[in-house]
Amino acid sequence: MTKWSDNYFIYSFQCNPHGKIRISAIAQILQESAWMHAESCNAGYHSLKPEGLMWVLSGLKIFIKDALGWGESLKLKTWGKKYENLFAYRDFEVFDASGNEIKIQASSAWLLVDSKTHRPRRITPGLQRIPPELDSVYDAKPGQINLPARMDSVRELKVLYSDIDVYNHVNNTKYIQWCIDSLDDYHSGKFQITEFEIRFVSEAHLNDEVVIFYQEINNGYVFQAKNKELNKEIFRAQAKTSIQ
Repeated sequence: MTKWSDNYFIYSFQCNPHGKIRISAIAQILQESAWMHAESCNAGYHSLKPEGLMWVLSGLKIFIKDALGWGESLKLKTWGKKYENLFAYRDFEVFDASGNEIKIQASSAWLLVDSKTHRPRRITPGLQRIPPELDSVYDAKPGQINLPARMDSVRELKVLYSDIDVYNHVNNTKYIQWCIDSLDDYHSGKFQITEFEIRFVSEAHLNDEVVIFYQEINNGYVFQAKNKELNKEIFRAQAKTSIQ
């Protein structure tokens, strides 16, 4: 199946205090549909586990044209775009309940890694089981984020059991929520996020101590997280905003 489609309903627990779906919740449904499509192509979690392989998200870029709210239904379409070097690229489009108006678009980059060593594996033709589709949401590859010269420390946190996923590391959607939790002005409703991009650099595990860095830039914010003990970068992200 070249393109995969899903229907979702937005529940109250997926929404922020303003009644709009959280960025992290958007990432969750994108991830879920990506996994289901991959599974249908014998390239998902359950298919690759016996082969000692797993997909790891390397970069994600989300463009929000119109934030969906509590009680709304949506239609999601996703497809594998291409294989290039060590990466597999996948795009998404989220429509309103009628399937006519695009609300959200996204692009992602994935690595196929060895489940024991967590080192990337070359995606050989035999592993290219998700058929590529020529349609493209973005021309640029997701995850290319430059940091300003100065980054201020926002807060420190400890990785909790609830942050860990089936791969025994912090799930990518938790990283996104860490960024959003750092934006006091966003919580007040002064602006809305129109675009969010994140690049994953290394893993975080249970009980790791993490420092979140943050800097306001033109029309948005940039973030970076590091392992406090190792001073090792975990991720970097960028949010573009517009005034409410």
